[in-house]
Amino acid sequence: MIPGRSDYETWVLTLRDWRTNPQQDLTGLPALAEEDLSPEAFSRLVDHITEAIQAVTDAWQENLSRTTQEARTDFELARALAGSRRYLRRRVELARHPGLPEALRKVLDDGCTRDVTRMQGELEQQMRDMAAQEPGQATFWGARLLVVKQNPITAVLAADPPPAAPPPAPPAHHASPANRWSHRRIL
Repeated sequence: MIPGRSDYETWVLTLRDWRTNPQQDLTGLPALAEEDLSPEAFSRLVDHITEAIQAVTDAWQENLSRTTQEARTDFELARALAGSRRYLRRRVELARHPGLPEALRKVLDDGCTRDVTRMQGELEQQMRDMAAQEPGQATFWGARLLVVKQNPITAVLAADPPPAAPPPAPPAHHASPANRWSHRRIL
């Protein structure tokens, strides 16, 4: 809690910073009870939470769009997907924050689960659509679809998210030259 501030003010100030500051920690926020806030204050709190969630979701979309467009290999795509989860993990942490009233927490968590599940489906559908638009590249897009399925963004919804699936092995032509000479001995 911030000295001299009400619990509501502490939440609002923290949310304003949290929207754009990935280092802003939510763990010290005080518990809020809906009955302790006027209906207007509770409505404003929900608005602040909604704006914060939207800002984090927008940052996730921007990051994912940029990093997946830059990904030239399946490995890079897997890394982009796994890296983008840090944005969504923040959203999950807010939605499940124990300081929020239980009814609000349930609504936020249900919405988060629904949105992240929908976003995963959209990513998979984008790969299918690309395969249909570029029949000559169906194998490429099929491999990309597999990477999206093996590195789901829905992993952030797990209580303890599992580690990302291991990225695909780099192409053989990138093998280290040292491996070619490993059978030789220098006397």
